[in-house]
Amino acid sequence: MAFVVRELIDAGLAHENVMTVWGAGLGAYAREPFPRRRKLVWREGATKSHDEKILRPASNPFSTDGGLKLLRGNLGKSVIKTSAWIRRVLGAHRPARVFESQESLAAALESRHRRGFHRRRSRAGSASQRHCPSCTS
Repeated sequence: MAFVVRELIDAGLAHENVMTVWGAGLGAYAREPFPRRRKLVWREGATKSHDEKILRPASNPFSTDGGLKLLRGNLGKSVIKTSAWIRRVLGAHRPARVFESQESLAAALESRHRRGFHRRRSRAGSASQRHCPSCTS
């Protein structure tokens, strides 16, 4: 935890001079407890990551946007976790269908399920029909 706190303060992403439960400011969390001669002493925490596959410094992040993205549209705003996205669909635009009521949505879904097919895009980008065995009656 000391490494993360120090990185956030040094990168200007957190303020050191805040009140904490401990009361000593956030910089105190950049120190770690360490046993010495049957006593607990505090020393400076790690200054570099031991494994950058797991924990990276602020100067070399996994993602420049922090793994979160703000979506805005005519229906409102939302925050999503981008690390769960598949890279090839980032920035892709997909058609949307707007329903005037829940009943019209339910009817459209029921119609698709009755036919037992769902429209999908192939990897080449062309539309294709796919039989859905769980939907056939």
